[in-house]
Amino acid sequence: QTGHILSNVNAWSPCGRWLYYDIRSDRHGTSFDGRRIERVCTKSGQVETVFEGSANSSCGVVLTHPQEDKIVFIEGPHFANPQWNYGPSRRHGLIVEVGSPNRLSILDARDLIPPFTVGALRGGSHVHQFSPTGDWLSFTYEDEYLHSCSRNAISSARSQANQRNIGIAIPNRPTSVLPRHPRNESGTHFCTIVSQTTDSPTPGSDQIQRAYEEAWIGNRGFRKTDGTWQTRALAMLGDVILADGSKATELFRLDLPENLQHATEDHWKTVSSWESIRLSPPPSVKQIRLTYHLDTPAPGLQGPRFWPRSTPDGKYIFVLKNDSQGVTQFWRVETANGNSQQWTQNRHPIESAFTISSDGKWLAHCMDSAICLTSYTSGRTIRLSEPFPLGSSPNPEAVVWNPGGDSIAFVCPTADSPMLCNQIFILKLDRDKIDREL
Repeated sequence: QTGHILSNVNAWSPCGRWLYYDIRSDRHGTSFDGRRIERVCTKSGQVETVFEGSANSSCGVVLTHPQEDKIVFIEGPHFANPQWNYGPSRRHGLIVEVGSPNRLSILDARDLIPPFTVGALRGGSHVHQFSPTGDWLSFTYEDEYLHSCSRNAISSARSQANQRNIGIAIPNRPTSVLPRHPRNESGTHFCTIVSQTTDSPTPGSDQIQRAYEEAWIGNRGFRKTDGTWQTRALAMLGDVILADGSKATELFRLDLPENLQHATEDHWKTVSSWESIRLSPPPSVKQIRLTYHLDTPAPGLQGPRFWPRSTPDGKYIFVLKNDSQGVTQFWRVETANGNSQQWTQNRHPIESAFTISSDGKWLAHCMDSAICLTSYTSGRTIRLSEPFPLGSSPNPEAVVWNPGGDSIAFVCPTADSPMLCNQIFILKLDRDKIDREL
């Protein structure tokens, strides 16, 4: 018996035949102790090991490529020890091309000794997601160099704190790093940070001190208010400081230039790599605040941990927020201008992260301990299952549509053996019938 953890999105192979997962032992995947990435055939139940960690490394949070038999996931340190153990700033992405044999490569280079290598990170990446076109990848990031500066009391007038940020990996540009530190490593992609955080945001401003839970916007971006098309963009959550000093989470958009690699290289020529400062995006990356939920009983966004999700055309982004009665509802935000409205009026709160079907018609999620769908066009929620028993309700981290839009995967803990283990379930849908209800 092992654990089974699905990622929050892109758990299915492009053909819909396989579901990929990791084997972290605890119910919600908090303990990063899995040593294998596996996949299960959705037709036969056949299980295959796709990757097994070596040198006592752990692995997990696997996501698939949208068109190819390729996956990406977190790998922890090889030969971990008390001086270098697993943590947010001590991990990297690993790409596996599934075949015979499987081919693997480290995604993000790491350089921990100044002067730093352009295109390399200085810490750890996490929750890597291929863009809908399958070339670029996004991830969250924490900086080991800044973390060690703080840990070792290295400070200066410009010393900055390690904060969670968003990064991008660009293919076809391997980044080589000299082995000047035992944990330096080269990677197959050029990486750069694209979000901008601040140690002490000005209260009431759009500055943030944490950027996280990013997701690609649209299959090919979105149309801006001036009619032009933004080809590459991310939605993300950011923590702002309100005028009274309290913290709130709001929705932000990152508009990315096509020449991001060259823009980063030019930007780094003007930034000292010797200072204890955060990796920062080039000026051509635009970070735009979309929501200002300040005049509500609970300012900002709330609910279970979630990732904002956009419709395939990129026109709308869905988020979670409590209504005036404290019930977590879906809210729909216009990507171009941030106009938002409460989208559901349910008596029960949304209880999980969510995904949007490939045709953009339905949001899949958990509510009242049952698997449910909410209509993109009307905001109506329908129940697909009966409520699960107390203690075995679906895990809130993942309710994931398949590419064909006729099946949903989720995870529930079961006690079929002496151990309580997460098991993967698939709910197959009659889409014609459901769409008629739309």
